[in-house]
Amino acid sequence: MQDRAYWHSEIYFFSLLFAFTSIFWGKMFISISTAILLIHFIIEGNIWIRIKKVFAHKGSYYFLCLFFLQFVAFIFTDNYKEAIRQIPSSLPALVFPLAIFSRDSLPIRRITILLKFFVLSLFINSLYCTLRFSFWLPSDIDARELSRFMSHIRYSIYINIAILVLFYFIIKLRSLSTKFEFVFAIILLLWFCSFLYAMHSLTGLALFFVNLLLCTYLFLKNNANRGFRLLFIFILSLTLLSSSYFIIVELNFFLFPDKINTEKIDEVTAKGNRYNTFVVPSSIENGHYVYLYICQEEAQKAWNEKSKMPFEGLDKKQQPLQSTLYRYLTSKNLRKDYQGIYQLTNEDIANIEAGMTNYRFQSRFAFNMRIYELCWEINEYKNGVLHNYHSVTQRLRFISCALEVINNNLLFGTGLGDLNDDMKAIYGSGKYQLPENLWRLPHNQYLTHIAAYGIIGFTLILICFFISIKNGIKQNRFLVIAWSIFLVLSMMVEDTLESYDGLVLFCLFGALFIKMSFFPKLENSITNNQ
Repeated sequence: MQDRAYWHSEIYFFSLLFAFTSIFWGKMFISISTAILLIHFIIEGNIWIRIKKVFAHKGSYYFLCLFFLQFVAFIFTDNYKEAIRQIPSSLPALVFPLAIFSRDSLPIRRITILLKFFVLSLFINSLYCTLRFSFWLPSDIDARELSRFMSHIRYSIYINIAILVLFYFIIKLRSLSTKFEFVFAIILLLWFCSFLYAMHSLTGLALFFVNLLLCTYLFLKNNANRGFRLLFIFILSLTLLSSSYFIIVELNFFLFPDKINTEKIDEVTAKGNRYNTFVVPSSIENGHYVYLYICQEEAQKAWNEKSKMPFEGLDKKQQPLQSTLYRYLTSKNLRKDYQGIYQLTNEDIANIEAGMTNYRFQSRFAFNMRIYELCWEINEYKNGVLHNYHSVTQRLRFISCALEVINNNLLFGTGLGDLNDDMKAIYGSGKYQLPENLWRLPHNQYLTHIAAYGIIGFTLILICFFISIKNGIKQNRFLVIAWSIFLVLSMMVEDTLESYDGLVLFCLFGALFIKMSFFPKLENSITNNQ
């Protein structure tokens, strides 16, 4: 009997270890790790006793609520085909809590092993992604393609969790037993921070600054050395100030563009051809107006002399080349006429052909480029210009469509399989001017929950969430608090729990961290058992 219990304990631990080291290597590995834990839960026996144990643990309420609501929504749906298709994607909300909350707590050393191997495997994964991006992908590919196996937003959350865990090991647990481990942890911290910077994920960077604040609090609380405290505060302040500077610089281009006296605008080019009428409000590049000083006849003639790509065709990013050209010229404060185009260098011509719209962002890793793009999209939307393939204008229309669905199904929602149908019906009316390949969920998990489960279901989710994390907050458990903040923030900009990898990410780490929050004096136990 003891041998049987021992082997089941070993199988459980190594199944979790496989999950923590493989979940960011692709959906196949996610599915395998989920299946292993589910099969082991079944063959271990005493199923009903262990299920009762799960339901008795308050930390499991949030995860069970997510699965329960999907089950109820499945019963009342009209589109069973779509509902059945979504069921496999919801399994992590059940499997990981069942596996973790149905057993006694793992020994402390084994939890540190899980988290250390998670960090190490993610490091190897990020190295692979970097090599692939740097050497195997075309040079004009967006930096967000650094994430090979999943959405760049969800991958950036993994990176943030790794940063959090490393910092927790170094400062709180002091569980890095050798000088080599400590130095290696510092190197990994710097690597993950650099990788996050290179990814251009605004969500990931926002979470990183939350990480900084959380880690600062943890450091100041656990370090009595005044010199170290001042140094840490200085580094944090420098990081925040430099980031604020980048944001202000890019924002100023749109808040304070060129002042134009419409009575003094030149009406003809140096060749005597007329410029198009200046349009206000206008698109802006680097503080200059795009639709000022355009002579299409001259621009077309000059471009066709300088490049083999047709003026009225597409650039390499499949954008209208004419628009790319006008924006690039404007970014250099050149006129869109014959003389303006002939001031472009061969490098400029290659950049335009590659789809680059601003000469300032020739590096794929420029942090300020993503901030600038966001400001540009907001400015375009403010001017009434709807760009289908830009995230801000897309998301605003996704949200508007979801709000209509919510208004029609306020109390009980649409059901599991009907949300997509209801949103497609509204998109199909042409009201939001989106092509069919962009008919998406709202990219906001709160709205998705309300639309699918209604106000009643959403309220139940909130209640269960706070019950699950209550003990962690009460005990001031750092990892639970950080996990909760990451979940709350990511759900504002993503349908985080609607994707398989997103659900795995938060259910696996959430179940482990919440279960850890019920350990008595966790940090002392780890320190004393080294």
